[in-house]
Amino acid sequence: EDSLMRVLSRTMSNNVQKAWKEAEQASARQQRAEDNEPVAEPQSEELRPDKTQLVAPLEDKLSQCESQEMKIISLLVNSGAKEIQQPYNDENGNPAVLECCVADLIVSELNADKLRFDNALYQQIFDLYDRCVVEGTPLPDANYFAQCEDVVMRNKALSLMIDPYKISDLWAKKGIYVTKPESRLFEDVKDSIYNFKSKKLRLRMEEIYRKLKQEISTEEQMMLIAEKCELKTIQIKIEHDILNRVIV
Repeated sequence: EDSLMRVLSRTMSNNVQKAWKEAEQASARQQRAEDNEPVAEPQSEELRPDKTQLVAPLEDKLSQCESQEMKIISLLVNSGAKEIQQPYNDENGNPAVLECCVADLIVSELNADKLRFDNALYQQIFDLYDRCVVEGTPLPDANYFAQCEDVVMRNKALSLMIDPYKISDLWAKKGIYVTKPESRLFEDVKDSIYNFKSKKLRLRMEEIYRKLKQEISTEEQMMLIAEKCELKTIQIKIEHDILNRVIV
């Protein structure tokens, strides 16, 4: 059974990824047609430019926050409606626990710091969950994405829903108990939000440093320095306690 599940998972993943790429290519061809851009003819290997020179800079730029952003979206589509226990200190300083769903926590944390996704598709999926949380409507699930008219969103969400592995029950029968992902869901969400925020802050601060080295006006310098100090304060805060906020 476990072997069949692994084969099925691989097959579904390959099919979804293929469909997603085909949808992206179709969208690109349509965009070129709308812009009246001529479609370049395929070139032979001898005439084709070095792929590393053309693709690498773009991949480096897109991959800056790609893994952190994909992890957040994966948590939303796989566990957005699941309940987690969020520890906090009450008004008297005593430890307490508040139950909330994963989507509520992620949406609240990212919106509190006005953070957005570099990947437009991930931002689109996040906005969908954001609206549902604000309006109190049911969160998107597998059935929603399976019927979604947006082919690119549908295929991406479904590809993230495919479990890459299944922990066999045979381990427990042999007295070996493997920690399952759902047992540490809160820690996974907390770590993912921390990594997402840390990466965004670090990249923005690096951008500020680069701008400060350029020839800019004194007013622009003061604004950048003020933003850098604010970001540094936020960075120190999330490093000590990323989830002090309580969802109510």
